[in-house]
Amino acid sequence: MKIQTLKKVLQTLTSAALILIAPTLATAGEKNQDSDLKGMITIPSSLSFSETSAKLQKVLEEKGMTLFTVVDHAKGAASVGIDLTPTSLFIFGNPKAGSPLMQCSISVALDLPQKILITESKQGIVSITYNDPHYLAERHTLTGCENNIEKISAALNGIANAVATNQ
Repeated sequence: MKIQTLKKVLQTLTSAALILIAPTLATAGEKNQDSDLKGMITIPSSLSFSETSAKLQKVLEEKGMTLFTVVDHAKGAASVGIDLTPTSLFIFGNPKAGSPLMQCSISVALDLPQKILITESKQGIVSITYNDPHYLAERHTLTGCENNIEKISAALNGIANAVATNQ
């Protein structure tokens, strides 16, 4: 399957679902305690929405990640007359990290490539949210992949924290 086709499929599948949940995302904290948000990690950004988005693209490029697509949920919502605060989903990955997880349990492919959601609340608070790799390990019963999970967790944490600050 061509990358362009994969990008279109991923964009279509994620748009509808995330438009519905984006307004409920937490705006701060390490791991979300809300049972509706189990398995997600959210950190606040000290930058504006557009600055955070631009910085994420830059950091992903610097880290050698493939950015498959950016889903602009607010734009999608506006196209059908729905008002949504700025909400963008970045879908990215690296086969060196994801493929070994799929060797442990092919079902994890459902949650790959990795995703980072950047949102801005009605109060102007910008947040960065991503799936907790430890939760995905539990969800997909990834045994024998503990080292990979730790590396991915550290990488996602590093990316999110690098993006969240003005340094």
